[in-house]
Amino acid sequence: MIHYLTPTRPATPQAVHSAEVALGMRLPEQYRRYLLTQANGGWTDDALLPGFPHVAVNHILGVDREDSDDLVRSCDRLAPLLGLGFLPVADAEGGNPICISTRTDDFGTVWFHDHELDFDEDGAFTQIAPSWDAFIDATQPDTTPTPAPAEPAKVWVSAEMETILRSQFAD
Repeated sequence: MIHYLTPTRPATPQAVHSAEVALGMRLPEQYRRYLLTQANGGWTDDALLPGFPHVAVNHILGVDREDSDDLVRSCDRLAPLLGLGFLPVADAEGGNPICISTRTDDFGTVWFHDHELDFDEDGAFTQIAPSWDAFIDATQPDTTPTPAPAEPAKVWVSAEMETILRSQFAD
C-alpha cells in the first residue's frame, strides 16, 4: 500500500476534468477513481514492488497541484512518453517515471520507464502491473533497515604530508 508523507485529500471532479481537458484525454478509469476517492498524489514513503527490486515509488502525481507532483506539468516535461502511449503518473527512485499505458492493445497496464535508456532500447520499458489497482495493491513499504553511521576513518599521515595537505586546504 502507498503511505503518503503528508496525506492529501482526494481531487475534486472539477480538477480531474480540467486535467483531462489540458491533456486532451480522459484519464484511465482506475487512476481517475484513485484521484477522486483515495488521494491527490504527493510524496510517499518508498513503496517497493515484489519482483521489481529496482522500483521504489517515491511520489504519485495528482491534479491541480501547485508543486512538482502535478500531472499536467509533469506531462509537459515528459511529452515524449505521451507520444509513445504512456501517461506518467508516478516517479520511482532516481526520477524514473511510472506510467499507465494509453495504447489500445494494453490500455491501463502499468509500466516502469528507465530514463537512462533510449525509448527504443531493450529494457527502457518494463510492465510492472496489469492495472493501476493491482499496482497500488502490490506496493509494500520499504522495510530495509537504515545502516548505522560508519565510524570516521583514522589514518596516519607523515608530518611532511600533513604540511602539504594543510597548505592546500587552508582557508
